[in-house]
Amino acid sequence: TEGSIKYHYVFDDAVNASDIDSDHPLEIAILGNKLKITSVDPDNDKITVQVGEEKVLGEGQSTTVSGYTVTVDTIGSSSVALTISGAGCTDSDFVSKGDIWETACGDMKVKVEDILYVDAGSPSNKVKLVIGEDITKTYADGDAYIGEDEDNPTWVWDIDLNTDSTINYIGVEYKQDITSMDDNPIT
Repeated sequence: TEGSIKYHYVFDDAVNASDIDSDHPLEIAILGNKLKITSVDPDNDKITVQVGEEKVLGEGQSTTVSGYTVTVDTIGSSSVALTISGAGCTDSDFVSKGDIWETACGDMKVKVEDILYVDAGSPSNKVKLVIGEDITKTYADGDAYIGEDEDNPTWVWDIDLNTDSTINYIGVEYKQDITSMDDNPIT
């Protein structure tokens, strides 16, 4: 029946919600997705999850996300030059560490998460990017899980946070009521 299957991360030691932020995310895996929880709102049973794809690239390297190719043109000590192209669009800009670039191509966003800068033009220079239509997304208890149909999800978030700012559990629950083999039960 609906809600009878649940996957939970239950914490033996209290995890204080105020200790979780983008610099100190809570990293867990649910249904094959590696998740970084970057903030927790215990008053409303909400969590913010990084949903963009994380990529580490050097100068001149490219990666493709959702049909758009992001190229690292130059890596500096505090910013990088990036180009995005796809769907007949090309856009370039300089993006500082920690900033999110809202590109002119589609609804794509690129966050410069971190920069490893050794020396000008060094092949050891690297940049960690987070790329996607959304960099983070906030979910409440009962919301459709990542990638699920909003109107008829198979899995929904199951979040229980204490008012003292600690986490009881974070997980998902099966949202379908299966009454016959024709209902395509999970296996």
